[in-house]
Amino acid sequence: MKFLLELTASFLVFVIVGLLFAIFYLALQWFLQATDVTADCNWSREGTRCHLNFDIRNHSKSKTYRLASITYSNGVDRLVWFDNKSLAGKELLPASINGFQDVAPVRNSSTISECLEFQVTVRLQSGRKLWLEGQGPGQPLKDGIHRWALQLRNFIDKHAPRME
Repeated sequence: MKFLLELTASFLVFVIVGLLFAIFYLALQWFLQATDVTADCNWSREGTRCHLNFDIRNHSKSKTYRLASITYSNGVDRLVWFDNKSLAGKELLPASINGFQDVAPVRNSSTISECLEFQVTVRLQSGRKLWLEGQGPGQPLKDGIHRWALQLRNFIDKHAPRME
């Protein structure tokens, strides 16, 4: 009887340790994917038209991403404009910083103050979305976990030894 009890206990320990490693692996993969691409933006004005300038960074060392579209909205349900052409198909090479100043002007907006109220969503071809506020640098996010992951990624990038 003692042998079966020890066998069962060691089996359960191995199962629990295996589950912990699987959970750690899944959390690490989520962390890396959630923080691979970050974006900053600001508004420029040419005449009476306003357009965005993007600084999009690919922190991944091996994965290439492609941009798909930009969505401008006033809140959750109010779509203002959808731009499929400005960024569509542009590549974000691994470990690159890309600046995009040739984004099409936003329709029906003539002042910077109107544009600052927009919530901008940049979509990757993989379906992932980057939410931006047009007021300046940063990537304000709805959930605290994603914000915490980006802060941790920035800390790791800042303090990691350079391999170059």
